[in-house]
Amino acid sequence: MKVSSLMMVFLYCSGLLFLSVPAVAIEESKPAEEILDFQAAGDASPALAEESTNDIKKILTDYYKRTSNYLKNVEAYRKAADSYETSLEEAPLQTRKIRKKLARPVELPTTDSMEIADDVPLPEIGQRLYKERDVLDAEIQKLTELSAKIRETESRLVEARARIDEAKSRIREINETLKTRTDEDELEAVTEARNWALEAENLALEAEIQMLEKEISSQPVRLDLLRAQRDELKRNLARVQQRVTILAERMNQQIESQVALEEGAMPEGKQIASNKEQSSLRKELEKQRIRLAKKIDFTGNISLAVKNQQGNTEKSESELDGEVDLRRKKDRFNIIGHLENDRAQTVQTAYNWFLISKYDYFVSKKLFYGAGLSFEQDEFADLNMRIKLGPHVGYQFYESRAMNLQLQGGISMVSEDYINNQDYEYTAATWVLNFDKYYFDELFQFYAYHSGLNQFGKGDKLVTKTWAGLRFPLIFKLFLAVELKHEYDSQPAAGKLKLDTTQSLKIGYKW
Repeated sequence: MKVSSLMMVFLYCSGLLFLSVPAVAIEESKPAEEILDFQAAGDASPALAEESTNDIKKILTDYYKRTSNYLKNVEAYRKAADSYETSLEEAPLQTRKIRKKLARPVELPTTDSMEIADDVPLPEIGQRLYKERDVLDAEIQKLTELSAKIRETESRLVEARARIDEAKSRIREINETLKTRTDEDELEAVTEARNWALEAENLALEAEIQMLEKEISSQPVRLDLLRAQRDELKRNLARVQQRVTILAERMNQQIESQVALEEGAMPEGKQIASNKEQSSLRKELEKQRIRLAKKIDFTGNISLAVKNQQGNTEKSESELDGEVDLRRKKDRFNIIGHLENDRAQTVQTAYNWFLISKYDYFVSKKLFYGAGLSFEQDEFADLNMRIKLGPHVGYQFYESRAMNLQLQGGISMVSEDYINNQDYEYTAATWVLNFDKYYFDELFQFYAYHSGLNQFGKGDKLVTKTWAGLRFPLIFKLFLAVELKHEYDSQPAAGKLKLDTTQSLKIGYKW
């Protein structure tokens, strides 16, 4: 069924639709008042003048919204149908490519291929083992999600066929309704609006049926591709599991050797030169053992942005950022710091810094609670010191080298000491979002950080810090970064701006 000419004229004049059937696109740009004005101008019906204007607006607006939603669904269904149509051509090619790769012999990792030399320190083996276990957990999660998707795709046939029958039944009902003569006392504007909504629903149902038929016809090839991807993932999982096994065995061997050394059961031909050297070695082994037992993972980064201009204009700008994260099995300590120092000629133009610290204790693998303490100073915002202290709870959605995502919320006591303005103390709700992820085989890393506090009570003060950027790895753990930072204060000191924005190009080191 196509949209009637009258419907197209109405929608075009109302600014709701620009199309040539059968393509459909929606733009909700005209209010209900203009719909009513258009109808009044076209009909000039005496009955319209007698009815309540608000009631007519409400009825026409309701039908307009229905029509708009149905036409949006048409576009969505057609896009989905195109996607299923594309899968009919591309899925078999992708499946053959994966199956061809799977037909080759499996090459599992070995000690040599992993480059684990005999003299590799025990802490380094431990760190590699923990990272490989993170990768293993991520691969298992992917396999679980893919298996669930396969089961869902397998069960969709019955649901899709049942929905097609329902849609066809509804189309027959709509056609009968459109043929039925309406109440003669009903306003022509309302009758036309209702018919347009029914015709739009008809279009949506026809588009949905076409989509479902494409889904059914493409199901076999899509299932084949999903199963091939599952088999490929299982092979990758076997490789990761082998790496974990090798590293665990090497760690156990090193620990056993150290125990034998401490007990004096040295292999033949290997003697400690002196008691002093033996004592020193045992102390070092004990430090390594304690570190491994606590599973310490020490990571972080530091970056610097510097600009210096001399001549007619003398200007210097410097910005230092850093983050340190100390992670054990059950807890974590994190510090984030920032310092900005800018001068033009001999005049200071910017000087500010902040230090954010927090401690987290994990009650499960993902859920944690803790407390945070932060300090902030911005001389040119009249802020001598802002101190924030309070507890929080959070959830670690992802934690690995490939991707990290955590979200936390809490309550803090906030104390603000201003240079020239009145000091301020209040209680506030706080939140933090911290995310980073590598893309394209670690070609670059996207990172984002957002924190905020919102005062309880009448003051309703809102303060946020947000920065996001891209890190491009170089050599020797160096990186180049581009970053955008926003700092917002809804109630700044008198004469100060609410928003500060900074763009930076940085070079840094990450470990």
